[in-house]
Amino acid sequence: MAAWTDKGHTRRINQDGILLQQASEGGWECVLAAVCDGLGGLQKGELASAEVIRGLAGWFRTEWPRLREQAGGEAEILKSWDRLLVEKNQELVNYGIQNGLQLGTTVSAMLLADGCYYILHVGDCRIYEITGTGIRQLTRDQSWAAEAAEKGILTAEQARRDPRRSVLLQCVGVAESVRPVYLRGKLEREALYLVCSDGFWHEAGEQELYERCRPERLTGERAMREACRSIIRENRRRGETDNCSVVMVRTGNGAALC
Repeated sequence: MAAWTDKGHTRRINQDGILLQQASEGGWECVLAAVCDGLGGLQKGELASAEVIRGLAGWFRTEWPRLREQAGGEAEILKSWDRLLVEKNQELVNYGIQNGLQLGTTVSAMLLADGCYYILHVGDCRIYEITGTGIRQLTRDQSWAAEAAEKGILTAEQARRDPRRSVLLQCVGVAESVRPVYLRGKLEREALYLVCSDGFWHEAGEQELYERCRPERLTGERAMREACRSIIRENRRRGETDNCSVVMVRTGNGAALC
């Protein structure tokens, strides 16, 4: 596992929040990885992202052990996440009303457990699965540009460069309701799972991420940390001005996590 965050050359505050937690007991192992990107166009984006990160950390510490012992599996995990996101969204909306400001954050979180991954997603952070044969984006950007590309209004490359790529369709903390996307899948062996903010992927195309993050190249945490740092440095050299954050988790060649 590895993680890195950088506020960049021009930003005064790093409004990204990252989370990487691990739990082990009785031979099983689980990991929770998350990135929240506070909205730079609003006030207190760093407060919004930090609040959601704290909520996820508390969930992993208290709710996850309880859920793991209960029947219900995936459905109970998603119900618990939904309650958490609704609660955090309302807290941030109320804080904004009480203090006369508007704040919000994206969130992409991934739980790796029992040979599966579980994802909650709001906004335009991304989660990738990288194996020896290719790279796959597991999440869908909830942005104007991504929707325009899906409808054929823009090409994929135009959407990646369009100035409206950061116009979000929803986030946590701005509106009275939020509708997270929940995903589930099987963990691949010897794969790298990458959770990142939009500042990380804007300047790095999928093919480049695949070449630099192939699991056979990143076999230890030192190599993973250096890959995080070097990609962010290259993004900054290319002109990226946003905060850049990334969390990496690599699975082994034996039994999958948990």
